[in-house]
Amino acid sequence: MESQQPARFHRYVLFGLVMLALAPGVNAAPPEARVVLNSDRYVVGSRWTIDILVDTPDSMAVRIPVPALPPALALLDGPYIRETSWEKVPGTLSRATKVTLTLRTMAPGIVEVGPFQVKVGSQVQTIAPVTVYLLAADEAKRRFPVEVRWIKPEGPFYEGQAIPLILQARNLDVLAQPQDPGLGAPSGSLWEKAVGLGEIEINSIGEDRLMNVPWGGWMLIPTRPGTLTVPAFRASVSGLDRLVQALTLDVQPLPPEAAISRAVGDFSYTVEAKEGEAAQVGQLVITQEISGRGNFPYLKMPEITVPGLTLTSRQEGTRYRAAKGGYEGSLLVTWRFSSDQARDVTVTLPGFLAFQPKTGRIDTWDPRSATVSLHLPNAVPPRPAAVVKPLDWPSVQAVRPWGVARGWASFLLFLPGPLFLVFTFVFRGRGRGLLVLAVLGIFLVSAGDGVPDGFIAASQAQGSRAADLWTALVKAHPDEPGLWYNKALACRDVGRTAEAVHGFRMALRTGFQSDLAARGLLSLEEKELLTDQFVPWTGWPTNLLFLALCLSVNLAFVFWAFQRLTGFSAWLPPLAVAILVSAALGVLAAGSETARYEPDAVVGLSDGPIRKVPGDLAETWMTLKAGTVVKVQGASERWVLVQTGYGLEGWVEASGLLPLTGGR
Repeated sequence: MESQQPARFHRYVLFGLVMLALAPGVNAAPPEARVVLNSDRYVVGSRWTIDILVDTPDSMAVRIPVPALPPALALLDGPYIRETSWEKVPGTLSRATKVTLTLRTMAPGIVEVGPFQVKVGSQVQTIAPVTVYLLAADEAKRRFPVEVRWIKPEGPFYEGQAIPLILQARNLDVLAQPQDPGLGAPSGSLWEKAVGLGEIEINSIGEDRLMNVPWGGWMLIPTRPGTLTVPAFRASVSGLDRLVQALTLDVQPLPPEAAISRAVGDFSYTVEAKEGEAAQVGQLVITQEISGRGNFPYLKMPEITVPGLTLTSRQEGTRYRAAKGGYEGSLLVTWRFSSDQARDVTVTLPGFLAFQPKTGRIDTWDPRSATVSLHLPNAVPPRPAAVVKPLDWPSVQAVRPWGVARGWASFLLFLPGPLFLVFTFVFRGRGRGLLVLAVLGIFLVSAGDGVPDGFIAASQAQGSRAADLWTALVKAHPDEPGLWYNKALACRDVGRTAEAVHGFRMALRTGFQSDLAARGLLSLEEKELLTDQFVPWTGWPTNLLFLALCLSVNLAFVFWAFQRLTGFSAWLPPLAVAILVSAALGVLAAGSETARYEPDAVVGLSDGPIRKVPGDLAETWMTLKAGTVVKVQGASERWVLVQTGYGLEGWVEASGLLPLTGGR
């Protein structure tokens, strides 16, 4: 027993010494490690290294796995492990280990490299990732890489959905206005440029402040399911040329029950029927309103028909705008039906369906019936229509504008008065004969010419043949206002309203010297219930205005000359009156010219559907009646953006317009 106790004691002592020797290794903190970069900015194509320094002399115990690298970087070599020195205290070096990774910059961008797992024996520590700025070759002298890319909302995306897209220029240190990329509509979509979709984002990187600037915004509405692609293109920003990658969207089809209304979004729907008020007594007015957020330009409102009543108008009021979640606001459609007798009308007010893309839910509003009592308005006896005959050839010549008033030579007729004043300084009294030139020049009207071929036959023809013959004559003589007037009368008599309005407007545009054309136009528009805010000029004929303006200007200079010759102040009041009259006549002349050239076209032979965006699949939001006068605001291929006189805008096919040209 006594011999075993010393042996057991020795074993305990030996075990304690071993544990004491191992204890510092178990509880010691892992060696210090850090990442060393020569720079944090590298140009595409350059080769550079990342060094990880580990404060341990045992390089065989150090292991650092290569972290997952972003696509813009590629690993060329490494990791290489070798001994180096570590300076913990200035002037004191110790042995350490350096691990080197060699990388190549493949594409520009701002990326993070890391984190790095540093293993020393059984000890592991993590070093936070480092941020590096990868610059394109043309921005080697800049501090940050500039890129341009698309910003789109999260999917899924559906046919007909209004999708806001923002083109964003990123990492700008100076606010710059990029050039317009001039993007067109991708195939299978409606495409509209929008404002206010994005905001400037400011990010702080150290002491630097970088901006992400919305270059432009667009609303995209896919018109069919499948893959929709906005092609790649080159963009120039801050003097740098950048490739914007193609944007691809996977578009899913609408549920079959929602394909009728094509409404995609979060909407509310109301519909009501009532009798018109005041002057609209006897009319049935049905109002549909959709409000909320979604694809307003593409959705289809339910059609409304009322048996026994006549549809007189359908008007749309748009109060929506592009926003980050689609179009926001409301769409109001007003239907007006007329009745020829007092009655109670029962009308079926249609329901509506809308698909919510985020939840996949279909919101439903059921149709319902409503009964409205209509009353007859007070009868107004119709005015007898005035009988107007076509102009004969002498009358056609009489309504021409003076040729001298239509060219550059018209300015010569304003020279006698100023020259008379100038001659009082040089040849006193010899310039009075120049006044005669003014009187003679005023009457330099267009020279008379013979009757054109076909004029007599057109004057004697009746009905559609007369309209066709006058149409052929105006094609041969497009600057003859009297012929346009005769064509308008012939077309009016056979019910060709649009051509009649076009004829009256062309007669006015080419300088018709009478109020007959203006009165004929206004009478026709009143009869056909055409709304025309482009009021024709009904004041003095332009010939008379030109004559009066020319005389008043010359008289002003003559009065001035006489005041200078005689020294009498009595000539000053006539001089002031002549100046005021000249100014007033100038304003009237400018107004008459503006009225002549303000409209640009007439809606053609049939009612013209007006669309919110150009395209056959775009929703028709109202119809312009044939004969409506419009102003052209722009064009896109075979589509024309028009504006009515009361401010409504939309796209119509160019082939459906009768242009108002010439006359200048």
